[in-house]
Amino acid sequence: MSEISVLLVDDRGLVRRGFRRILEDDPEIRVVDEAANGQETIRLARQLHRRVIVMDMAMPGLDGVQATREIVKDEPNVAVLILTCIPRRTTCATLWTPARAAIC
Repeated sequence: MSEISVLLVDDRGLVRRGFRRILEDDPEIRVVDEAANGQETIRLARQLHRRVIVMDMAMPGLDGVQATREIVKDEPNVAVLILTCIPRRTTCATLWTPARAAIC
């Protein structure tokens, strides 16, 4: 199996470092870059063409849902995994349209 390249997105550096450690425990996963906001994520997604994006939903400025909508327009085959602590069912339901998976 080929290596899974991941773009990791969260506005909090501590969270990114934690997820990087968890993901990279799997030898088939490599976090190739990180972003701290939606605009940076869109720019990196267009440049890097990653297979998977692990994205925080609640970020200041352009949030994860808005960034995902922009990214999948240009990169329809990218898998976006959106992470959130927001417990509202309506929030999770809105994520299924732009993202391939959502963990609520």
